[in-house]
Amino acid sequence: MHMVSLVDIEPSDEAALILHRKGFDCRFSNRDMGLLCSTTQGKIKVHKLFNKFKVESLTPTSLSLMHSPPDARNISEISMSSMEINTFRIRLR
Repeated sequence: MHMVSLVDIEPSDEAALILHRKGFDCRFSNRDMGLLCSTTQGKIKVHKLFNKFKVESLTPTSLSLMHSPPDARNISEISMSSMEINTFRIRLR
């Protein structure tokens, strides 16, 4: 996963976190380039996102931050499909 953006949302204590999961095709050999085709299958634990900060809350939202799903709740694991972009409201401490 690739962090596209982490932007402070004024005037709240939250930030917008935008993540992108790159696509991989492990059927093609890439040993000659020294790369290994191992992935996390699009899953990452929230507490592993930042080394120096503690994630207090992480809630999925729309790319514009205007809409949250009706069942939006604080999550502890992010799961994304290949080539997907997701946006979250995050509170760090």
